[in-house]
Amino acid sequence: MNRGRTTVLLTAIAAAGLAGGCGDEAVEPLTPTTVAVSPGSATLQSLEETVQLTAAVRDQNGQPMS
Repeated sequence: MNRGRTTVLLTAIAAAGLAGGCGDEAVEPLTPTTVAVSPGSATLQSLEETVQLTAAVRDQNGQPMS
């Protein structure tokens, strides 16, 4: 393939890629959908006793959120 045809081909491929990524689709905002708390249960022996809990939040795609 000669250089001129190669340049035209690469330009066409790049333009097609850019056009495909510029749609009018709205980007869905990330929404927290699940919260997992661990440990799942804890037993306290007195009113003054405490326990440390950890929460993990995930978005609608199952990805962790901070």
